[in-house]
Amino acid sequence: MNWIMNFRIKLKAESLNRLSFFFKEVIAIYPYHAIIKQRIRNGELIDIQDCENYNKVGRCKLLIFSSPPFKRPIRPERFEEYRDILLNFYERRGIMDSS
Repeated sequence: MNWIMNFRIKLKAESLNRLSFFFKEVIAIYPYHAIIKQRIRNGELIDIQDCENYNKVGRCKLLIFSSPPFKRPIRPERFEEYRDILLNFYERRGIMDSS
């Protein structure tokens, strides 16, 4: 009878480990950049700031939005990915000319 209890406990522990691993994987695939780009296309972006030492991120472009979450940092390795989107933002705001 004792081995049955040990087996049940071991089975529960393995199931919890698998479940924990599953949720870690699900959380890890949050589409951070896709959501930011969608918010920019929706017109929620109101400002862009260059930051040298933002909270635990370091150098980044800080995108300021009109709705929560208001601030979203973009690291330098992603700058090229946002280049066209941000140029369109600057042109619409009249900060840069299109030439």
